[in-house]
Amino acid sequence: MSEMLPPPEPPRAIPQAPDVVAARIRFRSKRMEQVPVEVPESLKAFPACLSVPEDCQGDRVGCAWNTPYHHMPDLPCEQRCQLRGQSPGSMGWYRELVQLGRNLGSPAYLLGPMGGQEARLAFVDRGMLLRDDLVGSLMAIPEGVDDPDSLMTKSARRDARVGEKGGLVSRWDTSDEAVDAYYAVYVATCERLAIRPLDRSFISHERDRAPEAFRLVLAELDGEVVGGKIMLLADGYLRIIEGSALRTEDVSALMPDVFLTREIVREAVRTGTQYIDYGISEGVNEGLRAFKRRMGFDEDPRVVSVEDLPPMGTGRQDVSLLEACNFGCGFCYREPWAPDFATNEAQAEIDAVARLKHSGIALSGGEPTLREDLPELVAYARSRGLRDIQLHSNGWGLVKEGACDNLKAAGLTSVMISLHAHTPDVFERVTSTRAAYFERTLDAIDRAREAGIHTILSHVVNAYNYEGLPDWVRFVAERFPGIEVFFFFVYPSVKGQSAQDMYPTLTQVEPYWYDALRVVDEVGLHINVDSLAGFPMCYMRGFEHLSKYATAEAVEAEIGAEADDHTLKAPEMRYGPGCEGCKWKSVCPGFWIEYIDRFGDHEFKAVID
Repeated sequence: MSEMLPPPEPPRAIPQAPDVVAARIRFRSKRMEQVPVEVPESLKAFPACLSVPEDCQGDRVGCAWNTPYHHMPDLPCEQRCQLRGQSPGSMGWYRELVQLGRNLGSPAYLLGPMGGQEARLAFVDRGMLLRDDLVGSLMAIPEGVDDPDSLMTKSARRDARVGEKGGLVSRWDTSDEAVDAYYAVYVATCERLAIRPLDRSFISHERDRAPEAFRLVLAELDGEVVGGKIMLLADGYLRIIEGSALRTEDVSALMPDVFLTREIVREAVRTGTQYIDYGISEGVNEGLRAFKRRMGFDEDPRVVSVEDLPPMGTGRQDVSLLEACNFGCGFCYREPWAPDFATNEAQAEIDAVARLKHSGIALSGGEPTLREDLPELVAYARSRGLRDIQLHSNGWGLVKEGACDNLKAAGLTSVMISLHAHTPDVFERVTSTRAAYFERTLDAIDRAREAGIHTILSHVVNAYNYEGLPDWVRFVAERFPGIEVFFFFVYPSVKGQSAQDMYPTLTQVEPYWYDALRVVDEVGLHINVDSLAGFPMCYMRGFEHLSKYATAEAVEAEIGAEADDHTLKAPEMRYGPGCEGCKWKSVCPGFWIEYIDRFGDHEFKAVID
């Protein structure tokens, strides 16, 4: 094991302009919206107070609660008709819940205290995702309400009157004609949002399953149906399960959603309903949540969902956990105003990545192993359903006893460790540290591999190390047999402006680069050459298959707009005159503008065949 050495002095803080500080505050504050923690006083008795027969064994014909999609274990009947009659909270109940989630093909929603890290991890271990970043929206209706409209906010009452004065009228109807009319509005809404509509049978199924509970209210304008809401009403509880409205200019001005909400509140008071449920929203969907609050609904944080883990895609979003780093690589691309997230802020960033359906996550910095909560954040990412969790590190904290084992146990799937030299003297120069840290980095690589973490080496080709590229390849292949390597070309970063001598030209690097690629084939080293942050394809001739550009179209077809965050750098690149006619132009955006401004665009030659 290498000697434990103190870290080098941290780099001098970079003064930040007022506009940068303000941007950073906005960057943080817009992520501060949280799911509420406390259950509102008006909802604490819900749902145990509903008039559901306690002794029901699941034999009520047409019961609105006999549904696998919406569970409330605290109901008096405990929904014994679901989950094979298992007692809520028992091991058998959880086992049936997992099986239910696998079979449904869509989320199963529950109202109950099921969240927390341990619960999320337990479901992930069984191939299921437990989401507790959701809120329910409910309105408690007190006894003896004389004016139903008073339950809504003043602005909501005003907007409902706008619709009424504009000619909107309501119609309660569950006939086939009414269902068809509503379904047409629903399909139009789906087309506007570019989503695939469900089959009409999803409405008729609810009607046939619980005919006594099924309700449909339509909003009409001059005899034409322009909106509607589907709901179930039973045992003192009204649950809105679907709603749509046309968004033509004349209809939107009348706010049919608000008008229909008022009609539903009036119906609920008329029928002696105790609670109206306006459905479930993601915690981050502040727009929808704000609308429901404006209608007079309170938020219930007890909602969770269980669903299949999404497929793991090929993209990976970067989350920078902190700016601080104990190395001083002059080419570092991390801007000096990167936020230093507190644990809860870092978790909010992880939540944002988890909402993407085709992405893994890369936890980076600065140097993320300087954070004591790193294993906690890795476990949090795993609990949110992320199965591709990569760490970008210089390896500093990985040499601590048990550090790699702890990260592996928390769910870390891979680590990319920077190794920019194969000799201590070049290492010292590139990282602005000490030559003795070279052995510590090698030790970190060994420990990560011994812990069973897939380990990748990151090598940034720069003016200090490019002449040693062939020898670096030989060193790595001998010292770390079977390891994977990612090559990058020095990136024109903000921090790099103070280390201009680290930037070589592609022409200078070219002979050593091709020698290194030939050695790669000779020793059988597994490498990848990054796309935007690597070498352009005109410097990969004969070795194109090693570049990420070679698979760019397939990756884009799979993950589309959720491509990894390298794609965000494309606007910072441009073509040279020699790029015209290149067969890779559809996937290669050129090269860095800063590089071309400094060295010119004469080095780029189209690959024709």
